[in-house]
Amino acid sequence: MQDEHLKEKALRALNESMDGLIKALQKYLSTIECKAENSKYENILRDFISLKEIPLVKLEGYTQPQQTMILNFNYTSTINRYVERLDKSLQNTIKINNIHGTLSDPDNPMVFGFGDELDEYYSLMEKSRIKGFFKYIKSFWYFRTENYHDLIRFIESDSYEVVILGHSCGLSDRTMLNMVFEHENCRSIRIYYYENGIHNNFNELTEEIARHFSNKTSLRAKVIPKPKCVPMPQAPVSVHQEVLSVGKPVS
Repeated sequence: MQDEHLKEKALRALNESMDGLIKALQKYLSTIECKAENSKYENILRDFISLKEIPLVKLEGYTQPQQTMILNFNYTSTINRYVERLDKSLQNTIKINNIHGTLSDPDNPMVFGFGDELDEYYSLMEKSRIKGFFKYIKSFWYFRTENYHDLIRFIESDSYEVVILGHSCGLSDRTMLNMVFEHENCRSIRIYYYENGIHNNFNELTEEIARHFSNKTSLRAKVIPKPKCVPMPQAPVSVHQEVLSVGKPVS
Protein backbone atom coordinates (compact mmCIF):
# COMPACT_ATOMS: atom_id res chain seq x y z
CA MET A 1 0.00 0.00 0.00
CA GLN A 2 2.90 2.33 0.79
CA ASP A 3 4.29 1.67 -2.69
CA GLU A 4 0.92 2.48 -4.28
CA HIS A 5 0.68 5.70 -2.27
CA LEU A 6 4.09 6.83 -3.55
CA LYS A 7 3.10 6.00 -7.12
CA GLU A 8 -0.15 7.93 -6.80
CA LYS A 9 1.76 10.94 -5.47
CA ALA A 10 4.27 10.78 -8.34
CA LEU A 11 1.49 10.36 -10.91
CA ARG A 12 -0.42 13.32 -9.46
CA ALA A 13 2.73 15.47 -9.76
CA LEU A 14 3.22 14.31 -13.35
CA ASN A 15 -0.36 15.18 -14.30
CA GLU A 16 -0.02 18.60 -12.71
CA SER A 17 3.13 19.18 -14.77
CA MET A 18 1.27 18.14 -17.91
CA ASP A 19 -1.54 20.55 -17.08
CA GLY A 20 0.95 23.40 -16.66
CA LEU A 21 2.70 22.48 -19.91
CA ILE A 22 -0.58 22.48 -21.86
CA LYS A 23 -1.56 25.89 -20.50
CA ALA A 24 1.87 27.32 -21.35
CA LEU A 25 1.70 25.87 -24.88
CA GLN A 26 -1.80 27.26 -25.39
CA LYS A 27 -0.68 30.70 -24.21
CA TYR A 28 2.36 30.66 -26.52
CA LEU A 29 0.48 29.47 -29.60
CA SER A 30 -2.16 32.15 -29.03
CA THR A 31 0.52 34.79 -29.66
CA ILE A 32 1.32 33.45 -33.14
CA GLU A 33 -0.39 35.06 -36.11
CA CYS A 34 -1.69 32.43 -38.53
CA LYS A 35 -0.97 33.30 -42.15
CA ALA A 36 -0.92 31.58 -45.54
CA GLU A 37 2.75 32.19 -46.35
CA ASN A 38 3.42 29.84 -49.26
CA SER A 39 1.09 29.38 -52.23
CA LYS A 40 2.63 25.97 -52.97
CA TYR A 41 0.42 24.52 -50.24
CA GLU A 42 -2.61 25.66 -52.17
CA ASN A 43 -1.25 23.75 -55.15
CA ILE A 44 -0.98 20.62 -53.00
CA LEU A 45 -4.63 20.99 -52.02
CA ARG A 46 -5.52 21.33 -55.72
CA ASP A 47 -3.36 18.38 -56.75
CA PHE A 48 -4.61 15.23 -58.44
CA ILE A 49 -3.88 11.68 -57.31
CA SER A 50 -1.47 9.85 -59.60
CA LEU A 51 -3.02 6.41 -60.08
CA LYS A 52 -0.05 5.02 -62.02
CA GLU A 53 2.18 5.48 -58.94
CA ILE A 54 -0.02 3.25 -56.76
CA PRO A 55 0.68 -0.49 -57.19
CA LEU A 56 -2.56 -1.44 -55.40
CA VAL A 57 -4.64 0.31 -58.09
CA LYS A 58 -5.06 -1.17 -61.59
CA LEU A 59 -5.64 2.16 -63.30
CA GLU A 60 -3.54 4.67 -65.18
CA GLY A 61 -3.59 8.46 -65.27
CA TYR A 62 -4.76 10.93 -62.63
CA THR A 63 -7.93 11.56 -60.65
CA GLN A 64 -9.10 14.46 -58.52
CA PRO A 65 -10.23 13.51 -55.00
CA GLN A 66 -13.99 13.69 -54.61
CA GLN A 67 -13.45 14.47 -50.94
CA THR A 68 -10.47 15.44 -48.80
CA MET A 69 -10.23 15.33 -45.04
CA ILE A 70 -7.41 17.33 -43.47
CA LEU A 71 -6.44 16.04 -40.04
CA ASN A 72 -4.97 19.07 -38.32
CA PHE A 73 -2.75 18.09 -35.38
CA ASN A 74 -1.40 21.61 -34.86
CA TYR A 75 -4.09 23.38 -32.74
CA THR A 76 -3.78 26.52 -34.93
CA SER A 77 -5.89 27.72 -37.85
CA THR A 78 -3.05 28.10 -40.38
CA ILE A 79 -4.48 25.43 -42.66
CA ASN A 80 -7.80 27.31 -42.71
CA ARG A 81 -6.04 30.31 -44.27
CA TYR A 82 -4.92 28.16 -47.21
CA VAL A 83 -8.29 26.51 -47.74
CA GLU A 84 -10.02 29.91 -47.71
CA ARG A 85 -7.92 30.96 -50.71
CA LEU A 86 -9.16 28.09 -52.88
CA ASP A 87 -12.09 28.22 -55.29
CA LYS A 88 -15.45 27.67 -53.61
CA SER A 89 -16.07 24.49 -55.59
CA LEU A 90 -12.86 22.98 -54.24
CA GLN A 91 -13.49 24.26 -50.72
CA ASN A 92 -16.74 22.33 -50.72
CA THR A 93 -14.84 19.05 -51.16
CA ILE A 94 -12.50 19.69 -48.20
CA LYS A 95 -13.27 19.06 -44.53
CA ILE A 96 -10.84 20.25 -41.85
CA ASN A 97 -10.85 17.93 -38.86
CA ASN A 98 -9.09 19.56 -35.89
CA ILE A 99 -8.50 16.14 -34.41
CA HIS A 100 -6.37 17.52 -31.55
CA GLY A 101 -8.63 20.44 -30.76
CA THR A 102 -8.14 24.16 -31.10
CA LEU A 103 -6.87 27.02 -28.96
CA SER A 104 -10.08 28.90 -28.36
CA ASP A 105 -13.01 26.46 -28.62
CA PRO A 106 -14.11 24.93 -25.29
CA ASP A 107 -16.23 22.43 -27.25
CA ASN A 108 -13.08 21.20 -29.01
CA PRO A 109 -10.35 21.38 -26.33
CA MET A 110 -6.65 20.77 -26.96
CA VAL A 111 -5.72 17.07 -26.96
CA PHE A 112 -2.22 16.65 -25.60
CA GLY A 113 -0.77 13.45 -24.21
CA PHE A 114 -0.04 9.80 -25.06
CA GLY A 115 -1.86 7.94 -27.83
CA ASP A 116 -0.28 4.50 -28.03
CA GLU A 117 -2.65 1.96 -26.52
CA LEU A 118 -0.69 -0.72 -28.38
CA ASP A 119 2.28 -0.16 -26.05
CA GLU A 120 3.00 -3.10 -23.73
CA TYR A 121 2.91 -0.83 -20.66
CA TYR A 122 -0.60 0.39 -21.47
CA SER A 123 -2.10 -2.96 -20.47
CA LEU A 124 -0.22 -2.72 -17.17
CA MET A 125 -1.78 0.69 -16.53
CA GLU A 126 -5.23 -0.78 -17.23
CA LYS A 127 -4.61 -3.52 -14.67
CA SER A 128 -3.34 -1.13 -12.01
CA ARG A 129 -5.64 0.02 -9.23
CA ILE A 130 -3.90 3.40 -9.14
CA LYS A 131 -6.06 6.20 -10.52
CA GLY A 132 -4.75 8.98 -12.74
CA PHE A 133 -2.89 7.01 -15.43
CA PHE A 134 -5.44 7.90 -18.10
CA LYS A 135 -5.87 11.63 -17.46
CA TYR A 136 -3.72 12.50 -20.48
CA ILE A 137 -4.27 9.40 -22.60
CA LYS A 138 -5.59 10.75 -25.91
CA SER A 139 -8.41 8.25 -26.35
CA PHE A 140 -10.29 9.63 -23.38
CA TRP A 141 -10.04 13.14 -24.84
CA TYR A 142 -11.25 11.96 -28.25
CA PHE A 143 -14.47 10.86 -26.57
CA ARG A 144 -15.25 14.52 -25.79
CA THR A 145 -15.90 15.44 -29.43
CA GLU A 146 -17.13 13.79 -32.64
CA ASN A 147 -13.82 14.33 -34.46
CA TYR A 148 -12.58 10.77 -34.18
CA HIS A 149 -15.89 9.30 -35.34
CA ASP A 150 -15.83 11.72 -38.29
CA LEU A 151 -12.44 10.29 -39.24
CA ILE A 152 -13.73 6.72 -38.96
CA ARG A 153 -16.73 7.51 -41.17
CA PHE A 154 -14.42 9.04 -43.77
CA ILE A 155 -11.94 6.16 -44.03
CA GLU A 156 -14.74 3.59 -44.04
CA SER A 157 -16.62 5.28 -46.88
CA ASP A 158 -14.20 4.86 -49.81
CA SER A 159 -10.59 4.24 -50.86
CA TYR A 160 -8.09 7.03 -50.16
CA GLU A 161 -4.51 8.26 -50.38
CA VAL A 162 -2.76 9.64 -47.29
CA VAL A 163 -0.60 12.74 -47.78
CA ILE A 164 1.79 13.59 -44.94
CA LEU A 165 2.84 17.20 -44.39
CA GLY A 166 5.03 17.98 -41.40
CA HIS A 167 3.80 15.16 -39.16
CA SER A 168 6.56 13.20 -37.42
CA CYS A 169 4.43 10.00 -37.46
CA GLY A 170 5.79 9.21 -34.00
CA LEU A 171 4.38 6.73 -31.52
CA SER A 172 2.39 9.38 -29.64
CA ASP A 173 -0.36 8.91 -32.28
CA ARG A 174 0.25 5.22 -32.91
CA THR A 175 -3.28 3.91 -32.38
CA MET A 176 -4.82 6.43 -34.79
CA LEU A 177 -2.12 6.15 -37.44
CA ASN A 178 -2.25 2.37 -37.33
CA MET A 179 -5.98 2.57 -38.05
CA VAL A 180 -5.51 5.02 -40.94
CA PHE A 181 -2.46 3.38 -42.54
CA GLU A 182 -3.45 -0.29 -42.29
CA HIS A 183 -7.09 0.19 -43.23
CA GLU A 184 -8.05 -1.77 -46.34
CA ASN A 185 -9.28 1.46 -47.99
CA CYS A 186 -5.84 3.08 -47.70
CA ARG A 187 -4.25 2.68 -51.13
CA SER A 188 -1.09 4.77 -50.74
CA ILE A 189 0.94 7.02 -48.43
CA ARG A 190 2.66 10.02 -49.99
CA ILE A 191 5.34 11.82 -47.96
CA TYR A 192 6.29 15.46 -48.29
CA TYR A 193 9.63 15.31 -46.50
CA TYR A 194 11.71 18.09 -44.95
CA GLU A 195 14.87 19.01 -46.86
CA ASN A 196 17.62 21.38 -45.78
CA GLY A 197 20.55 21.46 -48.19
CA ILE A 198 21.96 17.93 -48.49
CA HIS A 199 19.93 16.57 -45.56
CA ASN A 200 16.37 15.28 -45.74
CA ASN A 201 14.25 13.22 -43.36
CA PHE A 202 12.53 10.92 -45.86
CA ASN A 203 14.21 7.78 -44.51
CA GLU A 204 13.46 8.76 -40.90
CA LEU A 205 9.79 9.25 -41.74
CA THR A 206 9.52 5.85 -43.43
CA GLU A 207 11.08 4.27 -40.33
CA GLU A 208 8.49 5.96 -38.12
CA ILE A 209 5.63 5.01 -40.45
CA ALA A 210 6.79 1.38 -40.35
CA ARG A 211 6.19 1.30 -36.58
CA HIS A 212 2.46 1.68 -37.25
CA PHE A 213 2.23 -1.39 -39.50
CA SER A 214 1.89 -4.97 -38.33
CA ASN A 215 1.64 -6.06 -41.98
CA LYS A 216 5.02 -5.13 -43.48
CA THR A 217 4.01 -6.30 -46.97
CA SER A 218 1.22 -3.72 -46.87
CA LEU A 219 3.74 -1.10 -45.70
CA ARG A 220 6.01 -1.71 -48.70
CA ALA A 221 3.12 -1.56 -51.14
CA LYS A 222 1.54 1.62 -49.79
CA VAL A 223 4.47 4.00 -49.21
CA ILE A 224 5.23 5.96 -52.39
CA PRO A 225 8.98 5.72 -53.19
CA LYS A 226 11.18 8.78 -52.69
CA PRO A 227 11.71 9.49 -56.45
CA LYS A 228 7.94 10.09 -56.70
CA CYS A 229 7.83 12.34 -53.61
CA VAL A 230 9.01 15.94 -53.23
CA PRO A 231 10.25 18.14 -50.36
CA MET A 232 7.70 19.97 -48.25
CA PRO A 233 7.35 23.63 -49.29
CA GLN A 234 9.02 25.93 -46.80
CA ALA A 235 7.39 29.15 -45.60
CA PRO A 236 9.57 32.25 -45.10
CA VAL A 237 8.83 32.03 -41.35
CA SER A 238 9.76 29.22 -38.96
CA VAL A 239 6.19 28.12 -38.32
CA HIS A 240 5.35 24.72 -39.82
CA GLN A 241 1.88 23.27 -40.04
CA GLU A 242 1.49 19.67 -38.95
CA VAL A 243 -1.26 18.06 -40.97
CA LEU A 244 -2.15 14.75 -42.48
CA SER A 245 -4.43 14.91 -45.50
CA VAL A 246 -6.55 12.03 -46.67
CA GLY A 247 -7.75 12.36 -50.25
CA LYS A 248 -10.03 10.01 -52.12
CA PRO A 249 -11.03 8.13 -54.16
CA VAL A 250 -8.20 6.27 -55.88
CA SER A 251 -10.13 3.32 -57.22
